[in-house]
Amino acid sequence: MDIKNNVKKLFGDSVLSIIGIVFMNAMAQFAIYPFWERTFGTERYGTIVYLLSMMNIAALTFGPAANCTLITMPYTAQTQIKELMHKGLLSKGFNISKEGNLFDDDSLNNRKETVQYYYIFER
Repeated sequence: MDIKNNVKKLFGDSVLSIIGIVFMNAMAQFAIYPFWERTFGTERYGTIVYLLSMMNIAALTFGPAANCTLITMPYTAQTQIKELMHKGLLSKGFNISKEGNLFDDDSLNNRKETVQYYYIFER
């Protein structure tokens, strides 16, 4: 039952986010952009739309890339990861029962900076 409620909440949050984006874009297209065109004139309005387009391209390009860099951690930071785990989990009674490279095949673990490492916790 708990999983069903979580799925409903996730779906509901997603629908609300989509409705918010649609509403924001509708307001921009039908209210803000025409107001800017009347206020600034056609030439300046074109420049504004051009700059907004460049900002949009940059945001869609660099935003997900920055997000992905936050997901990955360098190999040299495993001591930092263990320090964070000690503050959050190990000090609360959890123990690391097993840890190691995710893949046994050495050809899949050929780059130390991108190796996938796992921890199994027990309480």
